[in-house]
Amino acid sequence: MSNPNSGLASLRRVIDVIRENHAVSRRSIADATGLSTPSITRLVNELIDAGILQVVENGEPTTPGPGRPASSVMLNPPFASSIGVDVGEHTIRAGIGDMGGKIQLTRQMQLDLGDRGRSFASLVRIIRDLKQQFEAGVVEAPPLRAITVCVPGAVDPGSSVVKLAPNIPGWVNFPVKDLLQTEFPSIHVRVENDVNAAAIGEWADGRAHGKENFVYLSFRAGIGAGIFINGKLFRGHSGFAGEVGKLVFDPEFQFSESSGLGHLEILASEGPIIEAATAKGVRMLPAAGGMPELKDLCVAANQGDADALEVLNRALDHYAVAAANVACLFDPELIVIGGELNAVLDMAVERIRKRVRQLVPFVPEIEGAALGETSALRGAYYQAHKDNCETLTLKQD
Repeated sequence: MSNPNSGLASLRRVIDVIRENHAVSRRSIADATGLSTPSITRLVNELIDAGILQVVENGEPTTPGPGRPASSVMLNPPFASSIGVDVGEHTIRAGIGDMGGKIQLTRQMQLDLGDRGRSFASLVRIIRDLKQQFEAGVVEAPPLRAITVCVPGAVDPGSSVVKLAPNIPGWVNFPVKDLLQTEFPSIHVRVENDVNAAAIGEWADGRAHGKENFVYLSFRAGIGAGIFINGKLFRGHSGFAGEVGKLVFDPEFQFSESSGLGHLEILASEGPIIEAATAKGVRMLPAAGGMPELKDLCVAANQGDADALEVLNRALDHYAVAAANVACLFDPELIVIGGELNAVLDMAVERIRKRVRQLVPFVPEIEGAALGETSALRGAYYQAHKDNCETLTLKQD
């Protein structure tokens, strides 16, 4: 396919329209992109010939006859696959899907926190195992062409080096992308912050779908925000926008107390909350064994433990202050509350909403994440699939 550089942007616009609409007619593509019908016909026919697109009629693939009938086209599922990975503070989740753009198989495993070599080995293992399992389950497996990994830490947007992931031992200035590229050569690799990935997931297929300006607030072992402005992820000057866990809102705060973590995170991240709950004798039963997590406290509160609810409500009030500050800074249409509050999400959202109303005059919509704990995974997969499509268009030049 011989596309001049000037046509690459048009090609990507065509692919984006098809991605977002699954199966779409050539006329609809022309309407959505503003390109002429002859241009759309040429681009679509070239993509069909390259195997990237397939023709569908009445929802079924078909082989077009002479003159290319006026039917719909969609991405050709067997052409390529993509993997998204969510590296949590305790667990790794991964999902794979073909060019259809939906996750078809998932896998989950505990993250080995022994040292950074062992935790990275966990990451490589889940990708390899998922790829092999997917390939074993289909007659003609599409080749893996893109991987996006999201991590709970600060990621340099230029180099994809993980600058700091505080809850994973040794992940400081850790070149995750380069190491993965060595393990999986010829595959497009991206590394993303987990909260940004969750925001992408909610924007692509969740609560924030169709929203141009919104903020996703995540409460897990760490506290962060993914910010969308005018329909695009906002990263800030250095790529670290959204670090709301570093917010300071107490004039009596002693700066030496934060140890670099930030004021909000020493008050209301997972560690301090679990310590407070343990001190009050709250009985928490970790679902996966090991040490209690924030989601285990939420389960205890949901089951009627008064002490658990008291500790949780104190944390939610801190989260509400963060949400109020975010509302004042960005004036978003929507704030999405996510992370590990799923067991009490409706209650948590209502409490945060009530507190924000008491603090600021202009209150955005405040809603719970629609994708729950899968927001980051879904966002990572969405980004991998998007990278897959863009890489394919480049390869056709």
